[in-house]
Amino acid sequence: MALFYDGTLPGFFTALGRHHNRLIDGHSLIKSSTPKSGDLFFTTKVVPTDHSYSTRIVERLSQRMGRESLSTLGLAFLSEETDVEAALLAFIALALKQGPEALQNHADPTVHRVRTLARRTSRERHRLLGLLRFIRLGDGLYLGRIAPKSHIVPLLARHFARRLADQRWLIIDTERRVGVYGQQGDWELATHIELPEPLPLHPEEAGMAQLWCDFYHSIAIPERFNPKLRQQFMPQHSWRYLTEMMGEEKKS
Repeated sequence: MALFYDGTLPGFFTALGRHHNRLIDGHSLIKSSTPKSGDLFFTTKVVPTDHSYSTRIVERLSQRMGRESLSTLGLAFLSEETDVEAALLAFIALALKQGPEALQNHADPTVHRVRTLARRTSRERHRLLGLLRFIRLGDGLYLGRIAPKSHIVPLLARHFARRLADQRWLIIDTERRVGVYGQQGDWELATHIELPEPLPLHPEEAGMAQLWCDFYHSIAIPERFNPKLRQQFMPQHSWRYLTEMMGEEKKS
């Protein structure tokens, strides 16, 4: 049997709680709410997301696995790697047997895989805290666009809610069409976002962008230019929305 869910973390925990034995025994959990027709003998089932139920499952897992393991599991899930559901289910089965100590079993392939995925998500979040650029729209909204490999938009919200507490702002993952909108220190998630083309920029935005580009190039030291080091701290897939790098992607 294959179980289908909506691809969200509450959906994952709902499926885990409703069908724990089946999933631990090796049944597939697939990220889709609309299963495709396939083999006549291949049974499928859609698991509707229940947020209150998933919260109860999280509380139970936290008691059995420990908060650190649960946090690691959540970061790994947001990596959205193709094997993440299988890896997390194997990790949960191990953690339910060994308790919080399971996370420290670095030699175990399951633990290693989950920790690797979580670390990848965490690093991308940390990197984008410094690389995210905002542009000012005509109505005063500050818009930040990103196209991350992991689903990290929810992980950016609290930081920018503090940093931009006196502004209206919106961070959009243009690949997943999800975002987080904030004002007056509060924030909320948004989905199915569509941006107008062209963007209605504030009259001063072009001048501010040019000033930033001029500053970036003025502090560069040509003799110390190190493309590999720049790629390490500013991966090329992040250049699309970096004000100072627009146009550079085509040259590389």
